[in-house]
Amino acid sequence: LWQGPSLGYAPAREKMDRRFKFDYIEAPPARFVPVAREIARRAASASGGATGPERVFLARKRSGWRKLVNHPEIAAAAEARGFFVIYPGDLDFPAQVNLLRHARFIVAPEGSSISLTYFARAGAKLCILNHTLVEAPISYNCFLSGAGVEVTILTGPIKRNHPEFPHRADYQIDEKRFGEFLDRWLVE
Repeated sequence: LWQGPSLGYAPAREKMDRRFKFDYIEAPPARFVPVAREIARRAASASGGATGPERVFLARKRSGWRKLVNHPEIAAAAEARGFFVIYPGDLDFPAQVNLLRHARFIVAPEGSSISLTYFARAGAKLCILNHTLVEAPISYNCFLSGAGVEVTILTGPIKRNHPEFPHRADYQIDEKRFGEFLDRWLVE
């Protein structure tokens, strides 16, 4: 069997109890720098000169956990400020890579699509939308700092708890606060 090395330890847990700590799965950011640079180099050479939007909202389908319960309003607020709202899972992999190659501003509810920011250019800004339990999204700093992506986490209250995994709770982002954040963030 072929095995690929892992840059970090990511155990599967049946139950999130007091023994689990997100600190245990955080890898040193410096470990990701050469990987992020190589990914960016390969993505640039594979893009064939294709360009994408500067403002991208990586939307998340309503199935699964960690639902942004007011997603339509938040996506509309982003779209009103020039964001291209896209469901990354609807694209093939080359299109996902090209989508973020030229993005300067990326907004995404916490989830797997954030890994696509590996392909964003250095200096890009990412705003992660999440509930108030931020231990999981903080871990993105491990690999994204190596890629030169600035991470901001905008939180909102939990609207529906998950019975076994608290970090999978559904949440809401205040639409007015989100709009005000974007208005400041886009000019910084």
